[in-house]
Amino acid sequence: MVDSRKKVQRYMVEPSDDGQTLSALIRRFANEGAGRPLNGAGHIDGPWTAQTIFEEVNKENDLKETVSLRAVQYWFLDEDRGISQANINRLAKIFGCYDPDLASAYRLVMAAAKRRQKTTNTTKPIMEVADDPNPAPVADTRTETDHTRIARATHYILQGRSPLNVPIIVFIYATSMCMVSLTLNVHSIDATIQNDVTKQVGYLWAPNWTLTFLLSMPLYLAFVAILLNYWENSRAKLDSAAKSWAAVTNTYSLICALIFFATVILASLYNWYTSYFLPVYQGDLKAFAVDWGRISIINPELISARSSIVFSGLAFALNAFCSYFFFTGLLFIHIITSDFETLVSDDNNELTNSPKSIRRTCNALQRLIFCACALGMTITIYMKLQARFLASNDKNILRWLANDFVSLINNAPVSAGTELFVTGDFYSFFCTVPIVGTHFYNSIRLRKIYRQNQSSTSKYNYFKNYAGMDAMIILVTAITIFGGHFRGFSVLIMLAILLLPLAILKSYHTYNIKDA
Repeated sequence: MVDSRKKVQRYMVEPSDDGQTLSALIRRFANEGAGRPLNGAGHIDGPWTAQTIFEEVNKENDLKETVSLRAVQYWFLDEDRGISQANINRLAKIFGCYDPDLASAYRLVMAAAKRRQKTTNTTKPIMEVADDPNPAPVADTRTETDHTRIARATHYILQGRSPLNVPIIVFIYATSMCMVSLTLNVHSIDATIQNDVTKQVGYLWAPNWTLTFLLSMPLYLAFVAILLNYWENSRAKLDSAAKSWAAVTNTYSLICALIFFATVILASLYNWYTSYFLPVYQGDLKAFAVDWGRISIINPELISARSSIVFSGLAFALNAFCSYFFFTGLLFIHIITSDFETLVSDDNNELTNSPKSIRRTCNALQRLIFCACALGMTITIYMKLQARFLASNDKNILRWLANDFVSLINNAPVSAGTELFVTGDFYSFFCTVPIVGTHFYNSIRLRKIYRQNQSSTSKYNYFKNYAGMDAMIILVTAITIFGGHFRGFSVLIMLAILLLPLAILKSYHTYNIKDA
């Protein structure tokens, strides 16, 4: 079967080897437009870009495995990732206009450059710069690689080959924890605490552990992955000489390391050690409220101290994993918006030539950011409700919410509750601040970009739609801060349960609309 692409008139350029690296050669061949189809006037429609090469490579009928856009983008970068011989052959055919002789010439030139690069990376010779009175410092590539490893790993795990990889892992782990709680008999526990008050403190009754990791956290991580995929594909529209997305994310490695310390070491490991391990190990409840992780202190016949410590440790291991990727997800939202601002301010890319493309990108980013932040706020609501319930005198969390609703109708007084220390109050507030800040800060920046590229027909709809998103974030923020502190807060919770899923579904359904 004859390849139809061989019948297309293409721009033929003889390859030349001037001692450049393989990535530099690929960039030069792409900028020269070698192998580009000719239009009716006998000219090429611009040079190759990562996007057009990606499309051309994957047109091969005999290609058993498609090449990802990310892999093509790395071919343009001066990194030590290397390019396989199979991909060099594909590039040679493209640059060589699918002519066997010309493609062979390109193959030889690129293979020689690959050998030079491999030799250079192995030997790392020291260049003489004695004639330069102000020599530039030589970068320590090994230190740079070590420094950026955490950012690369975080980005790779979050985005992965599919946006559902990490969410599915979290969901399976959370489901396993629910099943283990059944075997340990801590899924449903009626515990008698101060003032002879009986409370339901089972693991399955704690929304901050069940609903968080079974529902909100997987969905949040999925939306973050969708956002990363969308932005990386959108950047492919820009010139290949622009700073790579990997290089942009690598500059935030130090912040990723700080987030790891704060979420894994302090918020998870230290919190578990002081709030669960020590009280259970010492058999002293101290000022903490009774829950599934401390029930062995007052009821050792139900579960042993050792089993309680192990189970709570596994639960906080899940919390550590999710907390790190939760806050790095917020960080990547900031990175994406900052990168978008930088690219829009650059006059040398395709995006700035199309205000409609800018508005469409603003719309997509704003809606996906809202979905992620709204789901993040539901997690803080779970934490707040569980904390306030543990400090109340009601038997279970459902009856507590029902009593609040009835008290609003009957104008009855609300029980004062207890004065037990509940860490969820503080953690819910500390999580609320960065989530709300992420939504509004990035929303303001995106609206500024939109306003600079707005049209008379899109201004009203844009601000009307996003005013509703702001209202939803304000609603769930009010629930997180004031939930359990005033009579009738359950009405706000029911309102959020009805409106929030609809707002998220609508935002996701319309995030990639063409009329922005």
